[in-house]
Amino acid sequence: MTHHEAQEGPLLVRRSPDWQGGSGIEITCPSMDIVVFAAAFTDAKKDLEQLLERNLDEADIRVLPAWTLEEKQQLDADVAALAELG
Repeated sequence: MTHHEAQEGPLLVRRSPDWQGGSGIEITCPSMDIVVFAAAFTDAKKDLEQLLERNLDEADIRVLPAWTLEEKQQLDADVAALAELG
């Protein structure tokens, strides 16, 4: 099965926090468990196209609400907990 055949369903796009206090664009391909992040949508899309080895110009893309403060705080707590384990 090729990457093209495996990729089904919509791509999910949302604004996401970065590690420097800013934000960028996150594109998720749920069917393949792939997430890419970049400062701009075009960069994230290009990165995902390289991973999937196909053009995404006609992909079903769904825009989701930006991360909430609660989601970011939970991620920060999860990362801190992982750091304590290491």
